[in-house]
Formats: sequence, structure tokens, C-alpha cells
Amino acid sequence: MKKNSKDFFQSITEYPHNIGIYLTYTLDKEVIEKLSEVASGMKLILHDFKQGISIDDNSNNTIVCVPIKPLKPNEKNCFHSKLALLKSENGAKFIVGSANLSVDSFATEKEIAIEMELEFKTDTDVFIYNQILNFFEQLKSQLFIQSAILEQTISKLRFKELPIRQNDIHFVFNSKEKSIFDEYKNYLARYRSGQTAKSIKVATPFVSDKYSKIEEVKSISINISIYLRTGAKIEPFQNHHCKIFQPLNKKREGFHSKLMLTEFNSDAVLFIGSANFTEQGFFKTLNESANQECGIVLKVPIKEMQEWFGDNFWKQLSEIEVAEYKEAKDNSLEFFDSQNTHYAWAEKENSIITTYIFNPNNLPVRKTKNGNKIKLLNTDSEYLFKTNEFEEQKQTVNLFVGDERISVSVFELSEFISGLNERGESIFSSFKGIYSVNPRELDQAINNGKLSISETTTIKISEPPKLEQYFYNVKSLTQNIKQKNGPFSVAIEEEIKKEIRKTDDGRTLYLSLQLLKAFSTKPNTENIKQECTKRISEIANKLSIDQKTLNTFIKGWLTSKI
Repeated sequence: MKKNSKDFFQSITEYPHNIGIYLTYTLDKEVIEKLSEVASGMKLILHDFKQGISIDDNSNNTIVCVPIKPLKPNEKNCFHSKLALLKSENGAKFIVGSANLSVDSFATEKEIAIEMELEFKTDTDVFIYNQILNFFEQLKSQLFIQSAILEQTISKLRFKELPIRQNDIHFVFNSKEKSIFDEYKNYLARYRSGQTAKSIKVATPFVSDKYSKIEEVKSISINISIYLRTGAKIEPFQNHHCKIFQPLNKKREGFHSKLMLTEFNSDAVLFIGSANFTEQGFFKTLNESANQECGIVLKVPIKEMQEWFGDNFWKQLSEIEVAEYKEAKDNSLEFFDSQNTHYAWAEKENSIITTYIFNPNNLPVRKTKNGNKIKLLNTDSEYLFKTNEFEEQKQTVNLFVGDERISVSVFELSEFISGLNERGESIFSSFKGIYSVNPRELDQAINNGKLSISETTTIKISEPPKLEQYFYNVKSLTQNIKQKNGPFSVAIEEEIKKEIRKTDDGRTLYLSLQLLKAFSTKPNTENIKQECTKRISEIANKLSIDQKTLNTFIKGWLTSKI
């Protein structure tokens, strides 16, 4: 596992990947365009449903923005998580912290995030990766539209057979029963039981007007320092005798970082993530209508965070300054304005285009600026409507919401999944037509694919014999498998199971045997090996091959170098 500090887009660019999942509260078109430019993989962006934008170019279904709601949405909460997970062929990288996919997040140095590369060579890497996927699983029911896309994408990421063991780096998220603070306390109980904390430092750009669990924080340490924006409301912390710090210079002015650092004698426990130190962000559960938050908790050397909290960036308010303090009109109380801007989304399934419009102001929707008003159908979500009346023009739907013209790229889930397969999340995607390992597909390709040089001669050039070509294709496939170092996803398990059941002839028996051998030395592939073994036995029975003889052959063949 590697920890780095660099520009967000540089970090994305330098890590070749097949899939990228990005979580954000807000998003801007300029950032999406930049991401589309620098990210090599398919891009799935989940954002708070009140903060959407209309995407007029989805780069041939390689980038998709899907609105998501909190588990129990109300006027005070939101989907607030900020995360990027990049999956390569042999590993993964994630970036978690305070930055949204908005221009403002990258304009100044006021965000903080932690980046880690996971190579799946240690229990730590596997544990963190599975925690992130568990978080994604929790979100599936909260998508406003295109609910299948997250499930389909997760199937490309999930490794069913990898071991899950606890370690001292935890990806955390709030749930129905637990808050971010609950997860932080559980970490301390597990890894710091019996140890006395020297101090707590909290950096939060937003605050609540009251706190119900400050006493629980003080049970960890009574020596609490709170780092706030200039003019923030300090009364809740003043009442609990916390030390209060505010920016000394522009380097920390308007900061957006969210940190909690508990210091012990030799090291510290750090939370970095999306959650403000507020009731909505840090202390409430999803059942209590909290924001949807995530972050990471880990052990760090004390000196690692000394620069961020350094005296050259912060000033502690004196007793006199606290007594005479006047909070600003913008007092940093956490609130989330509902977006008044409309946006649209269009998707195609079975040649039918459904256009969704987030329309909080109930503006008229028309095909042309002065055309007739279109009757919109309600969905199960407030302000979100749909219609099938818009037609596709060059993979785009055009409409007017009020006086504003909106162009939206038409999204096709099947094309998105095909893109995932083509970028390495399938072992069969490059074996099509004349190179197929499906006997029927290969036969048809050979029968239909005779080559002709009609311009200069009448000679017909035939493709290689079917059996010889099939053996060649299977050998090429297994060579590709042997070269893959990383674990194999649930989706690959399922496609192998499907592929070896397409026919019952000797060629599929040969494919199953070769797959069994290719995976014989691959760790954490027991399901694949069991499926191949089962299929070999089934086909052998149908072909009247003696099972005992077959088993003897397989035992010797798997250990041979042939």
C-alpha cells in the first residue's frame, strides 16, 4: 500500500484503470470534462440528486452521472460523500477526503485527501477494498434512476473469494445504526483500548448550533482543540471549554478540510473524509436522517499532521477574544440549499428513450421554445419527472425547460457494460468471431468469413480448419489468463460459468480443461476451478468418457508442463 500527495487529476492520469467510480456532493461541467479527458477507464459518477447537471457529451457512453438521494431525504440532509475508486487489471487506487467534483474544490489549496494504492498482496489492501465495495452495496437502493448500473459495475469489482481480515486502516461510512463518530470510537476501542489520549484536534469548516454528544468526545480526551473558519459560530465549543483556533493567514482561510486527530504518546489516530464535525455529518446515523458520509481512519505518526495544524497557519483565540467574539453573518452553520436549477437525463433501453427532468420550479417542458407543453409523468421522487415523448437526434435529446434549451446525451447501459468488458473487465471480450472460444460462434465465423481478393483474382482464401483454429483460440485465451496477476471478479466467475455451458461437445470439454489448468495456480479462484471441474464431469458423462480414466488424466495433466 502506498500513500501519496499530489494533484487530483495528476493522480487519476498516472494510474491506468478500467473503471472509475466517483462520489461527490456537487459537480461542475468543467470538472466532468477534465475527468473525461484524463481518466482512462469507464467513469460512473454518483452525486446528490439536488446538485445535478445535464451532460451533453457522455463520450460514447464512457461517462455517466447518476443522481442519488440520502437514505431518508429531507430539507436538511444530502448525499455528501467524496471518494474516487479506480480499478486496474491488477489492483486499485482510492482517493478519499473533502473535495467535491467542483471547480471551487480545485481552485485553491483548501481541501485534504488521502490516496492509497491497493495491490491485493496484503490483508490490509483486501480489507479496505471490501469495505469500500460494502459501502457501494449500501447505496444501490438510493439511486434515483438507472438503478441497475451500480449493481452491474460492482459485479465487475467484487472479488467473492478474497479473505477479509481486520487491520488498522479502516474505510468508514455511516449506516442505519452507526454514525461516523460511532465508527471512530469503535476503532479507538479496538486499537487503543486501555491507552490514554493526550489531546484531540478537530478541523471543521462547518458547525452545528448545538451538540448532543460533545461529552462523549470529551470522554476520549478533555483536551480538545477546534479549528474553525474565521467568523464561525463558536458558542457550542466555548460552552464545553474547547480551545478555539482560526486561520492566521490565507493558507487556511476558507479551508474545506474535515479532520479529527486523537493524539497518544507515540502516535495518533486520524479521520479524513467528507463529514463535517456536525450533528448531520459526524454524529447522526442514517436512521436519524444524517448526511451520507464516508472517510478513512488510520494510525499516523504525530509529526505527519503537525504541519497542517502548525502555529504558522492558526491562531488560538484568547479568553478576551472569545469573550468579545462576534460571529460573521456567514457563521459556518451547516446547511444545504436545495438546488433551484433544473437538469435532465436521457436513457435508451430496447429502442425506447426515457427522458428524466429534475424540475424543482415546475417550469413548462417543451420540444421547442414556443411549442406545446409536454405532459410529464410523475416518479416516486419529488421534483423528478419523466417522459417518452422526446426523440433521439445524433445520440442527443434536445428540450426546453422554461426558456432554457438543454441538450442531453442519450445513455445506454448495454454500451456502458460493453465498455467495461472491452477495458479488461472480461476475459472473453477480445475473443470474438474467428477468434471465439464458443464453438458455434467460431463455426459461423469460419463459414461466413471467407476472404476474397476480388479486385485482382477470383481465388478464394479459406480460413483455417475449425478444430485447429479453436485450439489456437483457447491457447491464446489461457495465455492471457496466466499473464493476469490480480484477483478475478465475480463477473468473470459468472462469464466463465456461462461460457462453458454454451455447448456440450468435445471442444467445450477442451476449453474447460484448459481453463482448469490456467487457474490451477491462481490463488482465490476455488469457485472457478470447482465450476470447471463440474463441467468437465458433465460433458464426459454425455460423451461416455470413463470418469476414472478422465480423473487420472486430469491429475497428471495439471502437473505436466504441456
